[in-house]
Amino acid sequence: MKFYNSQSRQIEEFNPQDPSHVTMYVCGPTVYGPAHIGNARPAIVFDQVFRNLRYVYGDQAVNYARNITDIDDKIIAAANERQVPISDITDEATAAYHTDLRNLNCLSPTAEPRATQNIQGMLTLIKRLIINKNAYMREGTVLFHVPSNPHPGLANHTATEAGARVEVDKHKKDPRDFVLWKPAKEGEPWWNSPWGKGRPGWHIECSAMVAALFQEQTIDIHGGGQDLRFPHHEAECAQTHCATDKPLARYWMHNGLLTVDGEKMSKSRGNVILLNELFGRYPSETVRYYFLKSHYRSPMDFSYEGLDQAHRAISGLYDSLYRMDDLNYGEAVKLDDQYTEKLFDDLNTPGAISDLHVLADLMEKTPERSAYYKGQFLSLGKLLGFFSHTPHQWRTLGVDKDAVEVLIEARKAARANREYAEADRIRQQLLEMGITLADGVHGTEWRKI
Repeated sequence: MKFYNSQSRQIEEFNPQDPSHVTMYVCGPTVYGPAHIGNARPAIVFDQVFRNLRYVYGDQAVNYARNITDIDDKIIAAANERQVPISDITDEATAAYHTDLRNLNCLSPTAEPRATQNIQGMLTLIKRLIINKNAYMREGTVLFHVPSNPHPGLANHTATEAGARVEVDKHKKDPRDFVLWKPAKEGEPWWNSPWGKGRPGWHIECSAMVAALFQEQTIDIHGGGQDLRFPHHEAECAQTHCATDKPLARYWMHNGLLTVDGEKMSKSRGNVILLNELFGRYPSETVRYYFLKSHYRSPMDFSYEGLDQAHRAISGLYDSLYRMDDLNYGEAVKLDDQYTEKLFDDLNTPGAISDLHVLADLMEKTPERSAYYKGQFLSLGKLLGFFSHTPHQWRTLGVDKDAVEVLIEARKAARANREYAEADRIRQQLLEMGITLADGVHGTEWRKI
């Protein structure tokens, strides 16, 4: 298995420190509202990494943590706007996020730590950084002093313009210094600390959660979106190495940015697309297919046309299964290496999906080996997180079956009475409902387009 390591900037063979205990941490969502498509991409990408690792090393050998950020300015703003405790906001958003990810066939992580449950660990790391002279205090705020860090990072942003991604503050010794702890403002949640009542900075949260979950040992993989590489992951690298005298991770993976019509999603632009809105228009498995059809490191511009194509493509795969439904392929089929080669080469999911379509053709067009190809087809599809439905279920997802059957019977009666114009009208009505018909010797079959 190979991955592009963002730290070395090259594709490397993945060799875990302990094959019986593979460790991965991925930055999860800030939970202040419904999940959007920007939350979906890293969730699906690293779910696929998790699936691959489990396939190679065993289900029990992979320890995958994905955090929940449940203290943040946006959360506080949402709570103040609704005049409710922040836990009401975070619990509601977290539950909705879990539902969305289940719909996307994402496996549950091994652990899901919350920032607010790890405050003590954050205080411990900050104290060490102060003792080691990597951090200092200014008017109740504790800051990490970037020039004090001798260790290599990720982004080489040593000349980053102040204010570009790091908050400008006249109290900083260096413009690049970042907040570890800040005093709470009126009306904000707070925790006691040696530096007064306050709350943590964003970056220290993940370092503390990784340290707690993995006993301050260097983990195998740290992942997240490309937008987190700087300053968040750069800051994590620095503060963890300085506090524990160990690198945070051996491999760093980042998925490419997601835009809508070439622009970053934001409320001000009015282009935020929520996952639950998409699920009202497409089966959730279509959405997973759509994201995996692009290479994880490539930038991705969202489009409904792309989703339409994805739906037609995955429906075609289900159609192949439908036509071969009675074919017995055996049990516990192991994938041949040729069908995992692309998937394990820097997570080449587009290549693996192409293999899936090739297998569908071979399954139908090579009768003497159809059972073999069906086994390979299903195994690869399930490794990619597809085929959670039977082909019969897929054909009727989101459809009022009774209404369709009534119309099909009405069409049948019209044809029997030679009322062909009426039969054609009913067929067109069904087509406008997204239902296509196929007349055969066994009657009329239908499916959702």
